[in-house]
Amino acid sequence: MTTEEESLSAAEEGYNVQRDYWRQAEESDGFDIENIKLPPGMHGRVMGLITYNCQLCYRYPFPVLVKLYAKFGLHRYNLIKGTSFELAALMKFNMLQNYMSSFYMTLLAHDPDPAASSSQKTFQVRVDEQQFGTLGINCSIARPKHEGDLLEVSTKTPFIPHFHGGALGDGIFKGELPDCLSDDALNALMEAVSKDELPEHVLDDALYARAGGIFQGELPDWPSDDALNDGKRFYMLKESEWQATDWISMYLELVITTTDRSITESVQKSEILSKLEIVKVAIETATKDEEPSNERLKAYRAHFYITFKGLAEPRAPRQVFEIGEHLERQAIVRRVMGHRGDLTLKGKLCGGQYIKRRSLALKSGEESPNCKKQTRVG
Repeated sequence: MTTEEESLSAAEEGYNVQRDYWRQAEESDGFDIENIKLPPGMHGRVMGLITYNCQLCYRYPFPVLVKLYAKFGLHRYNLIKGTSFELAALMKFNMLQNYMSSFYMTLLAHDPDPAASSSQKTFQVRVDEQQFGTLGINCSIARPKHEGDLLEVSTKTPFIPHFHGGALGDGIFKGELPDCLSDDALNALMEAVSKDELPEHVLDDALYARAGGIFQGELPDWPSDDALNDGKRFYMLKESEWQATDWISMYLELVITTTDRSITESVQKSEILSKLEIVKVAIETATKDEEPSNERLKAYRAHFYITFKGLAEPRAPRQVFEIGEHLERQAIVRRVMGHRGDLTLKGKLCGGQYIKRRSLALKSGEESPNCKKQTRVG
């Protein structure tokens, strides 16, 4: 066998081993990979998931951020099921070796409701990062382990190690959004759904289209004070309402930690989050003033405008902020729940001044000081 043939044979063997690795990982949806078998000599040569046992090892990457991702997964489950599970302990997680990673977490959660059937359950949560340096995450799996969940099956997505898109569309859910429905057509659609002639997600998507698509694309700018006073478009939460939830503060912490990951690298730096103080929260939903406030909090598509203080030195890519722990700051978070169950969060810090790249800031023909010829000494 020639050298070239040996090289091709080794490459083919590596490809087959890599493919078999992901086939075995798929059997548990990426959660339980401890017993994956590899041929002798292939350990360390396969690009796969890295496993961290949080019960045996207290040092693992981004501990604060990973726990926030676990809470985000439970938040998805609670939104869908109407439960109130809280994170008790992170048991283990697997992650990809990428800047934007996927996290397959196994955790313990408890329901504080006295009527709950059991004190703790083991959950599996998958969170995919869609952006780096800012908040952009998707949760496609959040389920009790060993319990069937039809919602997870209905997504129709094959196992892919990292997020590549949402569930497969069909029928009217392919292509461009339809034109907004008239009031009569919308009422007829609501009646059909109430009679079980159409599934609920058809109405959900119709309301989304009717909202003008404000929950897609780039995040909006921070609204003016006059706009925030528009009670038909925005609802200003009472302090008791946002204090009664733990997930609005979680949204804020996710914006800050995904923007500045250095906060999550040590316990000392994570204490920054304990100083955060929410001042006020406004919510914008597709249904505007048609629902009571408590229902708006459950909206599957919403923008949250959070005013807060306690962050002395915000950090964001290509932005500079005024320094001061006493200053009021702003964050916007978009929540979108697809009709097949994927929950996406997108968010940003507002109020920073954008820094132009040096190459763009220089005038035509101007030479950078770092590029000017220096007088040689000696």
